[in-house]
Amino acid sequence: MHPLFPETLDPASLAYLNGRWTPLGQAQVSVLDRGFLLGDGIYEVVPVYQRRPFRWAEHYARMQRSLASLQISPALSAHDWAEIIHRL
Repeated sequence: MHPLFPETLDPASLAYLNGRWTPLGQAQVSVLDRGFLLGDGIYEVVPVYQRRPFRWAEHYARMQRSLASLQISPALSAHDWAEIIHRL
């Protein structure tokens, strides 16, 4: 196991980062990233039951409000977010 990964975290898992799927062990964030530089960001968890996102519309609306409150432009459209969420 890689020393940076806890035993329960699989570095072969995929992460969706900057518009593409990347092995988690290779995912990198630029030191010039706004979240890295300023520490701002949002946290939203979408539970999934029987392969279906639970209350996706409500989670998406809250995510949009959170982004707006920090004056962060959404990186993806509602359609693009839904495609990623449903693909997972």
